Amino acid sequence: MSMKKDYLISVIVPIYNVENYLYRCVNSIVQQSYDNLEIVLVDDGSTDRCGEICDDYCEKDSRIKVVHKRNGGLVSARKAGAAAASGDYVINVDGDDWVEKDYFENFVRGILSHEPDIIYSTKHYKDYYNHSDIIKVNMLDQKEMYRIYSGEYGFLKCEESNVTYGLWLVCVKRKLYVQVQNSIDDNIVDCEDVSCIIRLMARTDKVLFIDEGGYHYVQRSDSITHNKRKFSDIVLHDTLNYLDQVGISRNCGFQNVIAGMYGIMKLSTEFGQFQKIEYDYLFPFSDVKKGSNVVVYGAGSLGKLIIEHILDTKQYSLVSWVDTNEKTEIHGIKIEPVNKLLTIKYDKIIIATVKRRLMNEMCSTLEALGIHKNEISLLDYGLLNALIEQ
Repeated sequence: MSMKKDYLISVIVPIYNVENYLYRCVNSIVQQSYDNLEIVLVDDGSTDRCGEICDDYCEKDSRIKVVHKRNGGLVSARKAGAAAASGDYVINVDGDDWVEKDYFENFVRGILSHEPDIIYSTKHYKDYYNHSDIIKVNMLDQKEMYRIYSGEYGFLKCEESNVTYGLWLVCVKRKLYVQVQNSIDDNIVDCEDVSCIIRLMARTDKVLFIDEGGYHYVQRSDSITHNKRKFSDIVLHDTLNYLDQVGISRNCGFQNVIAGMYGIMKLSTEFGQFQKIEYDYLFPFSDVKKGSNVVVYGAGSLGKLIIEHILDTKQYSLVSWVDTNEKTEIHGIKIEPVNKLLTIKYDKIIIATVKRRLMNEMCSTLEALGIHKNEISLLDYGLLNALIEQ
């Protein structure tokens, strides 16, 4: 359908050594149904053919700009893209991801109807090797959505609502985006999108949430970012210091959101370092005592770390590792179907996830099998908060 094309959308694509994914990414952008685009490809010092591929695209499409720079990381690449952009609004697309044909058009519809500072897509896709999962926020009215995303209710409400703080899910007025992006420390190597989104939300309440998808977040086995994200101390302090500078109290909901994310990211990547000798339980599962016969339910990063810890310390006896459909193994231990629990003896089933929504789904699966809730061990969020002090 025809659409007014008064708004120029700058699409910033940070690129580093993703030549196997780059054609699909850029093709998905140049073929958008909304074509009033300025496409800024930022080659962040790639050592593969990415730079050459970018230049080839630039010769074929007048809407494309290419920025070649020394490798400086994702934050510096986004800043370089912001400096080169001249559009009314900015959208970010990572160089190994891709977007469906009407992805930008959905944002422009929001611009035409409300002219907000930020348009936020509330669903996206995670693409795995052989399947794709839709990740969707529990859609509420606009005011309630803003209260959740802006941190007013704190971290647990964000978890329950399945909120994703992804810079690639937003379309932002360029002037606002440039100011905020340039305030972020270049030394942040992971989760900089969290810091950027929180800063954006702190600067404006003119946010439109749209119940549209179309972004495909590719889960690469060879990607450090997708494989082992770390919410480091610098993200925590850099973001909180920024909120101080713009006059937002550290006692606001944002602090709880950031602290909660910090604790969960630390737990999901550095599980073993939090197991103190004086603990008589498996931190942060307070009801799993040393010497227990345990089942680990969950094949994500936390589940794998727990398995490694149990095998390494021998302080707990691993009876089984179960999940619904994953196919992987650690040191010869393979994942078994959940109904295996009906045929084995154990003391506790550890729900190995930090996502509250997924946690609830896994508990429901166990209850449907007739497993009593006293046999199930859930992550203790109170103990998790202690990570912030370490």
